[in-house]
Amino acid sequence: MTNGKSNQILLNEFFDTESSKRFVPMITWESVLQYIQTIHHHTADFKHNIIVLENPTISQSEHTHSFFEMVYVLSGNETHLINQHPKRFYTGDLYILPPPAHHALPENTGNCIAILIHPDAFENIFSGILNGQDCLGEFLKNSIYRNDSETYLLFHTGQNEELRSIMMQMLDLMANADDYTDRVLTGMLVLLFTSLSRTHQDALRTAPGNDRNNEILSLIYEQYDTITLTALAERLHYTVPYCSKYLKNHLGCNFSELLGRIRFQKAESFLLNSDMTVSQISQTLGYENPENFTRAFKHRYRMTPSQYRIAQLSPYAEIPPPD
Repeated sequence: MTNGKSNQILLNEFFDTESSKRFVPMITWESVLQYIQTIHHHTADFKHNIIVLENPTISQSEHTHSFFEMVYVLSGNETHLINQHPKRFYTGDLYILPPPAHHALPENTGNCIAILIHPDAFENIFSGILNGQDCLGEFLKNSIYRNDSETYLLFHTGQNEELRSIMMQMLDLMANADDYTDRVLTGMLVLLFTSLSRTHQDALRTAPGNDRNNEILSLIYEQYDTITLTALAERLHYTVPYCSKYLKNHLGCNFSELLGRIRFQKAESFLLNSDMTVSQISQTLGYENPENFTRAFKHRYRMTPSQYRIAQLSPYAEIPPPD
C-alpha cells in the first residue's frame, strides 16, 4: 500500500499539465504512466490502459484529464470539488468522472482507491453495458461520445464487501503488475460494472439527463453501419442543417466525427475480440471498400488495422511494415 502524502509529492513532480489555451489544466495519460513507472519502478515501456492507485491526491485547485477516473471511498469521508461544487462522499461511495469534468480534492480525511481508465479501452471493456438502457449504459455512452459531458455518476454501495474485496484485489494487482495485469483488470472491471448495473439502479446522475442526446447516441450506436445525417435528421424530425447544428452545440462535434468515433471503437473491438478479417470488419462497419477503411484507420492510429491487431494482442511480436 502506498502513502497518500508521498503520492501527492510525486504527482506534483510528474503530472505534466497543458494549460495553453485552457483555463483549467489537463492531466495527460502519459503523465500517469510516468508517475506509475516511478512509484512502482516499472520500465519506460509500461503502457497499461488501466491504472489503480491508493489516495492519489492532486494538489491543484482545479483540473481535468484525458481519461476516465473512478473513485471508491474505502474508509472515512472526503470532500471533492467537482464542476465547481463541493461534494461530500462517505465510506462505500463509488463515483465515476468523465474526462471533461473539472475537479480537485482539497480535503481528504479518509482512504480511497482511484481507477484510471484510458478512453480507448472503454468501448472494449464496456461493450455489453453500452448496449443497455440503464443509467450506467447511458452515462458511459454520453461520456465516451461527447466532448463536453461533465456529468458524473455516483453509487452508494455501503458495506458491500464483495465490491470492496474486488477493489483491494485490483490495488494489489497493480502493485505487482506484469504483462498480464491489464487483461486481468479488464475482466474484473467488466464484472464490477455488470454487478453495479444489476444491483444499483438507484445511481445518482449529477446533472440532468438529456433524453434527446441519449436518443441520438443510441441511434448512431445501433445503426453505425448504415445511418446518415439525413436519416438521423428525419428520425428526429429536424432539417439537416438544424440537426448538424444541434450535434455541434449539444454533443461538441459534427455528425461525421461522432460516427467516426463510434465506428473506430467498434473496429477496435472487432480486431481484438474476433477472428474477422479486415475486409469483413470494413464491410460490417459500412465502408464501401476495405481500402477506404484501412486508409481512415491508419490516419487515426498511425498504423494499419492488421498492425494494430498484432501490436495489441502480441506486444512483443515484430510488426510488419505497412503495405
